[in-house]
Parts: sequence; C-alpha cells; structure tokens
Amino acid sequence: ARRWLRPLAATLPAVLLAAHPGLVFWAVSGLETLVFQLFVVAATTAFIVGLDAPSNKGDDGLTVGGGRPAWSRSRLHLVAAALCLLASLTRPEGPLLTVVLGVTALLDAAVRWLRARRKGDRAAQADTRRALRLTLRAFTLAFVIPYAVYVLWRVVHFGRLLPHTVYCK
Repeated sequence: ARRWLRPLAATLPAVLLAAHPGLVFWAVSGLETLVFQLFVVAATTAFIVGLDAPSNKGDDGLTVGGGRPAWSRSRLHLVAAALCLLASLTRPEGPLLTVVLGVTALLDAAVRWLRARRKGDRAAQADTRRALRLTLRAFTLAFVIPYAVYVLWRVVHFGRLLPHTVYCK
C-alpha cells in the first residue's frame, strides 16, 4: 500500500487486518494460518518490488539507504519464488499464489512490451523479454523444481497426490 498511497493511508490495510476477528482468533489457535499469511505477504511484496527493480544489480545507478546497490529484479523474484515454496509447503492452496504471481509477471511483461512497441523502442522490448526470462528462470529454480520433487516424494511415500485431510473431508 505504501507504494501507491500516502503513509497514513498506507497503514489502513494493516490496521484492518490486525482488527479482523478471524485473524485475532486464529492467531492464538496454534495452526499455520499466520505463518502462511507471512509467507504470502512477503512473497507478494518481494514480487511487486521486483517488478520495478532494475534487471541487473546496479543498473540505472539505483541505490538504497547507505549507497548500497538496489536488489535486482531477478534476485527479488527468486526470493518471492522461495517464499511461494514455503507457503506451498505450509498449506495446500499455496501453489495458487505462485500461479497468481506468474500470471501477473506475464501481464506486466506484455504491457511493458506493448508500450515499448508503440514507442518503437526495440531495446526496451528486448529488455522486457530478458526480464521475463529471468523471472521465469527464478520461479523455475526456486519453486517449480523443488515443489515437483516434494510432490513426487509425497506421492511415492503416501500413495496419494493430496494430503489425507482432503480425502477425509
């Protein structure tokens, strides 16, 4: 919210979330709800910040506090993918987050590419394609491969694709 709103208005989503009765109840229940929520929010934040980050570390002279180079798009998306993996290992609906972020990456790349094409900027078109390849590579390395190994192990070990609780309900 801070990326699009003023500081005071940006606190409103956090206040509403903290005041939600369901969140308050489940926070003390001992289940994985809050850690899952942490992974979802952290992955989404890393992904969104990564959309505006430079393609390579140090591009465009962007720096953060203390003069350190800003994190690159691919590094932030790698972090987002790893957090998606943790969310997916926490709850069965975790992979849905990865699908949403993947579709968002494709739509963002398509919009950027169309804008560059409309301007006739071939360099920006190539940079957009390269940034999309880096994002897809990050999600493949940090999410797709480890999650596929986990699902394969789960099927071999338990004999079923979905967790046992799904079949009981």
